[in-house]
Amino acid sequence: MGNNKENQEVRRSAGAMAVGTLGSRILGLVRDIVLAALFPNFVKDAFVVAFRLPNLFRRLLGEGSLSVSFIPVYVDQNETSGIESGQALAGAIWCILMMVTSILSVLGILFMPQIIELLVPGKQYQAIVGKVDLTILLARVMFLYLFLVTSYAFLMAICQSHKKFFLPALAPAFFNLMVILFAVVPNEIVGTQGLQLALGVVFGGGVQAAIVIWQLRKIKKLPRPHLNLKTPGLKKVLINMLPGMAGLGVIQFIGIINVIFASQLEQGSHTYIYFADRILELPMSLIAISLGAALLPQLSAQWARGDVQQMHFTALSQMKLLFFLSIPCAIGMYLLAEPIVVMLFKRGEFNSTDVEQTMRVIQIYSYMLLASSMVRVLAPSFYAIKNTWYPALVSAICVLVHMVLASQWVDQWGLQGIVYSLVVTGFVNASLLLAGYFRFIGKFPIFDLITYWLKLIVPSVVMVGVLLGILHFVNLLQVELRFLSAFIIVIIGGGLSVLAYSAMAYVFKSEEVVQIVTLFRRKLLRK
Repeated sequence: MGNNKENQEVRRSAGAMAVGTLGSRILGLVRDIVLAALFPNFVKDAFVVAFRLPNLFRRLLGEGSLSVSFIPVYVDQNETSGIESGQALAGAIWCILMMVTSILSVLGILFMPQIIELLVPGKQYQAIVGKVDLTILLARVMFLYLFLVTSYAFLMAICQSHKKFFLPALAPAFFNLMVILFAVVPNEIVGTQGLQLALGVVFGGGVQAAIVIWQLRKIKKLPRPHLNLKTPGLKKVLINMLPGMAGLGVIQFIGIINVIFASQLEQGSHTYIYFADRILELPMSLIAISLGAALLPQLSAQWARGDVQQMHFTALSQMKLLFFLSIPCAIGMYLLAEPIVVMLFKRGEFNSTDVEQTMRVIQIYSYMLLASSMVRVLAPSFYAIKNTWYPALVSAICVLVHMVLASQWVDQWGLQGIVYSLVVTGFVNASLLLAGYFRFIGKFPIFDLITYWLKLIVPSVVMVGVLLGILHFVNLLQVELRFLSAFIIVIIGGGLSVLAYSAMAYVFKSEEVVQIVTLFRRKLLRK
């Protein structure tokens, strides 16, 4: 009973975070719709490339290696040495983080021309007059965002440690709102088209940082920055952080590789990858990322108690849930890619050619959801046992795999070659992490997981059949894809196919859908 209770607690936490994340992702889509419609590919490419840099350091320093190294030690300090010890550790880490990001921001602004020259060396990008200069300007402005967003990400990790998920997950919604408001500012006011986007990013970063600070002040857990290098636990966090930083650094290097390769291709390639990423991130955020963030504190506590068997049970249960949710998302993304892109982006500056290119990337990306479902459970398992070097090693191997494949396939298939390489790399990542789980944590119940996969085969086939039938019917009617028709296809087609998938999963007694139906029945009976 206790095990089930803990597992339900993880899911409730994940649910709270998913609700907050949903709000931010919806506004994120609105932000991207505005970006697609109001700005030409010239500006969109420059913004996407420039925004890549602060995002790289954000993931590396804020929500990446620092968070996964900090949370387990912070939880241990609170449980073994008291709240004051945990607060002291958080204050020391925050102070060091602010110092490092301040230095990086200044260096980035000073040496941005040289950085951009390395980032987009391709002749196609360099040949367009003014594009490199605009990229440098936007990158310099948005590097101020680095200080704000890394503080937000670190403070969000503290909130998660105290099981406060909703507001920190919702904070990016206000970031997106600020970018949207600035995006509609006329070019005459800012002087340079695209500069309003960069200003919106900086102001949005300040707003989302303020929200998590307010949340921590409310629960009286806001740390006071101080530079005491002898703070208990600080050395352990920094030591654990180094291999994690290397691992996340090399995995983020994959994004840099993609920017470099895309600079060799036609204008708009960076934009197509960016918008496809955004569509992929919607299910990944709601399913994988939300669950993974809620999962790490739970796995850390279980490992600290020596309850390895419960770790296996928790990891298996959450992975089943992820596959149950990610499989229909992957099917929908593949078969409904064109109406999804038309519905979201085809207006203003975003034309039919842009739709086709983005659609192809999304279809390839849909396979990534399956690999990500495993990684988002397996990776936190290693961080929970304070093993950050093995995921770092796996990340390094994945970068090498991607570099070799992408360099070959980009010449053969262009933009799609880069994306094919990403998908293969994702499955290599998942496979190596699973092998490492057996070696360093214990015997993962893989047979139970395979049995669960088999249960989902028929529901998946039925969902594919329903969607293909609907799309065939639409083709017979010769309906032109515009916003309204695409919206109807996505909503009706997606809704009916998901209902068919869920119904068949219930027939085959999938644990996840049975639990959902049982919960729904109880709610009705209470009413």
